[in-house]
Amino acid sequence: MKKHLLIFLTFMLFACGSQPENGGEMEMVYSLNSIFLRQGDKMAVSDEDGTPLTPYEFDDLEGLSNGNILAYKDGYCFLLDSAGNRVTESGFEEFSYCFNGCAIVRDSIGYGLLSLSGKQLLPTEYCQIRFITPKLAAAVRGGH
Repeated sequence: MKKHLLIFLTFMLFACGSQPENGGEMEMVYSLNSIFLRQGDKMAVSDEDGTPLTPYEFDDLEGLSNGNILAYKDGYCFLLDSAGNRVTESGFEEFSYCFNGCAIVRDSIGYGLLSLSGKQLLPTEYCQIRFITPKLAAAVRGGH
C-alpha cells in the first residue's frame, strides 16, 4: 500500500510541476509555419511536440510567411525567430504586414519599414508611409 501511495504521490508531483505557471487548461494553437501554446490569457512558442520554447508571457502570437513570429506583449509587438528568440530589440506600437515581405511599423518616434527578417529598411522617423506598388513606397517626413 505504501509503495502504491508513493508512486501516486510522485506522479501527482510530476504532473502538477509540469503545468505552466499561469493556470488553466493548455491549448495548442496552429498558425502559419508555427505552433503556439495558450494557457489562460498568455501564450508561448512551442516546438512540434508541444514543448514550450518560451515562457507563457505573450498576449498573442502570429506566424509569418518567412517562419518568424510576430509577438504581442504589454501593448508592443516585436519579431521572434521560430525558436522564440527576439529578432528585433525594441518593440513597436504598430505593425502593418505588407504583401511584399516587409511591414510598416510605428514606434514613439514615427513610422518606418521593417523586413520580416528584422532588418530595418527605413528608420522610424517618418510621419506617414504608404505603398504605391509592391516595390515602391512613399514616405513623408515632417508635417502633413
